[in-house]
Order: sequence, then structure tokens, then C-alpha cells
Amino acid sequence: MYRLGYKQSKNAISYLINNIRGRAIAFDKVNNAIYCSGNKGFYKITPSSIDTIKINDEAFYASKILTFSGQLYALSTKGNFYQIQENKNFTLLNSKFGIPN
Repeated sequence: MYRLGYKQSKNAISYLINNIRGRAIAFDKVNNAIYCSGNKGFYKITPSSIDTIKINDEAFYASKILTFSGQLYALSTKGNFYQIQENKNFTLLNSKFGIPN
């Protein structure tokens, strides 16, 4: 079970379910992380922390999340397809896949 911190009784999954209307979720087996997007933004959940993933210091909203070989990809609610590295570096992939901007 994922926990907020060492020996804390509240687990991260319950905390997010109570406070977010989930839109998309994915598990990254390589990095042992859950990615969750909802009405309050985009989050990375690990056994030791909950981190908010932002684009240009603003909330990011994903309608689809995909992890593949330790890489994170997300389709924003505005229709842009991104590769996200280290929870902060967003690379727009629309032109690579023929998605109009």
C-alpha cells in the first residue's frame, strides 16, 4: 500500500480518492509510481510522496495517461500529446504523430 510517509496511518490512494474526481490513471512499473489526473491537476504517487506535475508552473490536466518502458506520455484535455520527463520537462509530440495543433 502506498503511504504518505514513514509510519503515517493515512495512505496516499485514499487521500487522492477523497479529494479528486479522477479523469485518468496509469501505473509505471519501472518507476513504481501511479500517475493520476483529475479536477485538481496531475499527480505522481510513489510509496514515499505525492508530487504535482505542472506545465509552465500551471496545473496540467490529462484526459489519457500512458507509461511505456519507464517513459510517461499524456494527452491533455486540450488535445495536445506530450512526453513528460522528470515530472517537469514537457515535449510536445503533436507534429511527430500528425496531430494538428
